[in-house]
Amino acid sequence: MGFSAWVGELSKCLTNVKEWSKCLRDVAIEKFVRTDSIILVSLSRYRSALYPSYLAFKSLTKVRVEYVDPDTLIYFIGPYRELMPKVLLYFDGEARRLGRLLRVIDTLNMLRTNYTLITPKIPEQFIKRARGDVIQTSEGVDPLIAINYLLLDSITTSRNTCLAEKRCGRLSEELKDMPSLINDFLSYYGVRLSTLINSLKELVGTGSVVALVSTPSLRIVSEVLSDYLSRCKIVPLSINYSINVMPIQGRIAKIITLVTDVEDAYVKELVPPIMVKVPIHELRIRTDPLTAPIYGLLLTKVITGSLSS
Repeated sequence: MGFSAWVGELSKCLTNVKEWSKCLRDVAIEKFVRTDSIILVSLSRYRSALYPSYLAFKSLTKVRVEYVDPDTLIYFIGPYRELMPKVLLYFDGEARRLGRLLRVIDTLNMLRTNYTLITPKIPEQFIKRARGDVIQTSEGVDPLIAINYLLLDSITTSRNTCLAEKRCGRLSEELKDMPSLINDFLSYYGVRLSTLINSLKELVGTGSVVALVSTPSLRIVSEVLSDYLSRCKIVPLSINYSINVMPIQGRIAKIITLVTDVEDAYVKELVPPIMVKVPIHELRIRTDPLTAPIYGLLLTKVITGSLSS
């Protein structure tokens, strides 16, 4: 797919997300932003699916927010909290996790928890089983981008709840203009993306190790890319925390760093000096770290789409 085709594809993706979010923004503000506390739960192949939204709540609101996995919620929090906060449950729609979704729904129903499930289209019996509210993403809407866009959009446009009004104003405008920024965005990353994609194409099917080093805000981007590389028979090594890479550093073929300017020092601490001879491909997203995950997920669409073609 050529440059202009990718511009059209990503612009359409963001336009669909923006329109879906616009229809739900007022509901989301009342449910999730104008509340004292909330628990974010992700039932997804990606552990960090809602981490961008968690950072947005922590950075911009007074809401007491927790981000936990489903098992922690139903086994260690739900049964023992006298006053349960609202729960926002994100489900990625994969059939193999429907049984687990049912277990979570039944537990929340039993505990009479105030919860909302956001999900792509799922079988009707699961929707009927839920006593909480169910919001489904529309056809053609990327659910992972959509939920993080919706929550950030709701936080930044909610009056009298944002702790950083100027920043919220800038973020709100950026989200609104995002579809029209794609051409410039891809132009800026074009050369680096092409170099990275061509480099990865050489490794497809070889079982080579590619280290993915990401900052906290871009951890979800690392997880999505890691998942796809493993399907291409490239061995991904996610380095999100300081680890001893001595035993495997000789096997690492390339390093991909996913970084924002604000978190620059974080990545430098994770790439040991012994690895400086390994080719490093940096994707530095020069935006606010709260919108960076959305842009990063768009870049993964280009990378994975190009590798599959």
